[in-house]
Amino acid sequence: MPRSQSTAAQRARQAQKNADGGQYTELLRAEQQSPSKRLAAALETAELTHEAHRLRVALRPDPEWEAATVAYEAAYEAEDRARQAGAPSRVLDRLYEATLEANLRMGDLCPYTDPFKGDRDVCRAVLMGLYHAGKYEDSPCLRPAADVLADRAKMALAWADGIRGFMPLKRLSGPLTPGPTAARAAYRSLAEATKLPFKGDEEWTRCGELIEEAAALARAACRRH
Repeated sequence: MPRSQSTAAQRARQAQKNADGGQYTELLRAEQQSPSKRLAAALETAELTHEAHRLRVALRPDPEWEAATVAYEAAYEAEDRARQAGAPSRVLDRLYEATLEANLRMGDLCPYTDPFKGDRDVCRAVLMGLYHAGKYEDSPCLRPAADVLADRAKMALAWADGIRGFMPLKRLSGPLTPGPTAARAAYRSLAEATKLPFKGDEEWTRCGELIEEAAALARAACRRH
């Protein structure tokens, strides 16, 4: 075994130890999934199947949209190269029409009628993960929810635009032990962030601060778990 293991490897070994065995390669593969996919799996384990499905749908790529995006980028680059090479106007006109058509096609297929819907769905899943972790000891949702939140906290001010206006779902209570207590504190901080209005820079900055605070509290919950 390597002297220095990745975080995923360390978690897989710990999970194998806690489960009294198990296939290390399967556990490692689970740990190496994206935090959002691991959160969806944890929500499923916690019998929050509707929330798990909702998150998976939010993460699911649209093949037609992706193909249209690739086609538009290819058309735009072809037009740009031709323009820089001094191509005749009739060629540039034809390439411009192709770029315009690809752009319209991409617009018709755009799945983001609400540009922040994906952010809100991820936020909802994190809140439900923290809810479960605050209500129950040994929740499978704690670490993946904390990991997703830590990842989003790296761009907290960008996420601040996406999560406001989404209202948390439930009041929260649970054991007074350190892990669930910290998970509830993280839930409350993130819930407060979602309630901030779109007024100005002060609210925007405050929302980002609350996201970062929630991430720190969720990490603390993992350490105390």
